[in-house]
Amino acid sequence: MTAAETPTEERLRLYPRALLVALALAFLFSLAGSGANTATGRLGGDLPAFYGVSRIVLEGDAPDMYDWDRQIQAQAGLFPADEKEGFLPFVYPPFVALAYAPLSLLPFRVAYVVHTLFMVGCVVLTVRLLARDLPRIGRYGDALLAFAMAFHPTFRAAFGAQNSALSTLLFVASGTLVTGGHEFAGGAVAGLLMFKPQLAVPLWGLFVLERRPRVLAGIATSAGVLYLGGTALLGLAWPAIWWREGVLPFQETDQANNAANSVGFLGLTEGMIGVGQPIALGLGGLLSLVTIAALCVAWWRGGDADRTERVAFAAAGSLMIAPHAMFYDAALVLPALLVGLDRDRRLLPVAIGLWLLSQAHPLKDALGVTPVAVVAAGSLAIAVYTVVRARPVLR
Repeated sequence: MTAAETPTEERLRLYPRALLVALALAFLFSLAGSGANTATGRLGGDLPAFYGVSRIVLEGDAPDMYDWDRQIQAQAGLFPADEKEGFLPFVYPPFVALAYAPLSLLPFRVAYVVHTLFMVGCVVLTVRLLARDLPRIGRYGDALLAFAMAFHPTFRAAFGAQNSALSTLLFVASGTLVTGGHEFAGGAVAGLLMFKPQLAVPLWGLFVLERRPRVLAGIATSAGVLYLGGTALLGLAWPAIWWREGVLPFQETDQANNAANSVGFLGLTEGMIGVGQPIALGLGGLLSLVTIAALCVAWWRGGDADRTERVAFAAAGSLMIAPHAMFYDAALVLPALLVGLDRDRRLLPVAIGLWLLSQAHPLKDALGVTPVAVVAAGSLAIAVYTVVRARPVLR
């Protein structure tokens, strides 16, 4: 302990570092094994979907990238021999396959390590960018990083080969760049969210409301480049092909199979009331509309002074109104939790309670809905509170 450190500050430095080291060691231990097996289960999380479709593209069969039989063939060998349901459908826009193509040139185990390290890097950068705008808690960088990495949705996303950490980084980085006067670059970063259209459209719409032409030019530029990437694979009409052959077949079975893993208002209400029930759809839709209205008002009347709060609100709100969002996508509420902790110390027990509740995700089957959905809704409430507290935009 240095002379300037209090015992509390020393604990906030040492304990988080110990947790981060433990997480790193656990990751290394999980890699022990052979083939598609590891010491803790199947290797790669959801990576087979991305790895397999990139194989299809590199083999010159891009027109078949959304054919499930072809995907099953491409994912052969990426699952343990005793796993009967060895198939993960790829339903992302086609240009995502190009982004993952370099990974598919690597051995699968190496590709998983690279992907995991990249997503961990996204978490680190997100926390560092946020820390600049957190005057009360920003100096406790190790504690914030440990809080973020051990948050169940972030942990499962990073180590389960999902890309929610990247989505969160794009929200935060776009806001940071715009606030710093780099409006075109901020828009270009926001445009990269096109890989998850359900998250991109709300943020783009909010920037439209803010009436910043250079931001919109940046969005159009990067989104245009991604569109051309899809065109190179499936032609100019790729959005129709992607929707018809990728999204619709997946939607037919997804909510019925994943209701207990869903977050967002529709996922929460359907998990509690019943999938497809009119009351659940109506209530979820109503809550989504209220959130959209609140987001629009906040961004219409906001400014750079409260952008950190509004970006946190936008990330959490976009998650909650998304028609498809899984528990690991709740990594998007991390900015809301950290901003809330910084802006009002009274939120400390609330944020810690939500963090702890996220660890109860394994109870999803018994409850019919993941506790992470409650965590996401609570985080959205924190985001609304911090926006109102920073600027009375909702009066």
